Amino acid sequence: MSTSAHICIIDDDAELSGLLKKRLCDYGFSVSHFPTGEAFFAPSELPAFDLIILDVMLPGEDGLSICRRLREAGSPWIDVPILFLSALGE
Repeated sequence: MSTSAHICIIDDDAELSGLLKKRLCDYGFSVSHFPTGEAFFAPSELPAFDLIILDVMLPGEDGLSICRRLREAGSPWIDVPILFLSALGE
């Protein structure tokens, strides 16, 4: 299966994001990983994403706050679907 969809993972758990990235790449998706919201927002230019997988509990700025920033008026990610990921309660 080949697709041009680009998925963004914002998650500080290196093991979990590595497994998720590998599996998504196996299915033909292009995947970018950022360990924090700060790392995500740092580059002056980011590629367009078709889906954002966002951890709720991140060091520094939490996932809900990042989601609010992604949904702000004028944001290039305002319409990108967001899938929340959490280990809360494991």
